[in-house]
Amino acid sequence: MDSFGAFKNFMAVLFFVMLLTLGLDSAFAWTETLVSIMDDTMVMNGYDRLPTWKSSGIVSIALFLVGLVYTTRMGNEVLDVVDHYVGIVFLLVVCFIESIIFNIDFGWERLEKALQSATHGLEGLPEGRSLFPKYLCRLDFHFTVPVMTFGLALYMFIRDLQTPYEGYPSGLLAFGWTLLGLFFATLFMTMWKTDPSQLPPIEDDPKFKVGKEIVEETSA
Repeated sequence: MDSFGAFKNFMAVLFFVMLLTLGLDSAFAWTETLVSIMDDTMVMNGYDRLPTWKSSGIVSIALFLVGLVYTTRMGNEVLDVVDHYVGIVFLLVVCFIESIIFNIDFGWERLEKALQSATHGLEGLPEGRSLFPKYLCRLDFHFTVPVMTFGLALYMFIRDLQTPYEGYPSGLLAFGWTLLGLFFATLFMTMWKTDPSQLPPIEDDPKFKVGKEIVEETSA
């Protein structure tokens, strides 16, 4: 801050206001996601959807109560453990599983068509954007992303088994492992729930009509 001279106090205020707005922005995104999940779950189980202010209030109060843990004396340590076991290890496993599902269910051809359809007609891209260089994109799609995410998750998992993370107390680490186990249980339980695929064959999917067919539909 000394680099700003006489304006250092002003810049310090702007910096922390920026952090506040970034935090609020992230909080809105997470809250909206959880509200949507709660509403969809209620509808799927035969209940009426709650008014938005009620569902938002329930989620906000629940998040507030959970957040109180991080205001305690060990709040920073708890946050670090949660971030490590859930925000890093578990997230890497989720990214690996998503990449496998993306490869098997969505597929490379559908990815190409989706990109071309989404960018069709943009300035300088009359036929839409194509993946380039294609060999590098295919390498990432089929190999780099799944292998690297799985490899990093496995490495961190084994390392944490061998060496206690950051030397934290065993009780705090047990909380982290328990949290990780609960998330894994939720992941695998939801993966067993299978429904018929809603993706039509790519040749019949109207969203992926490109080139002349889109131009003709737009003109009509």
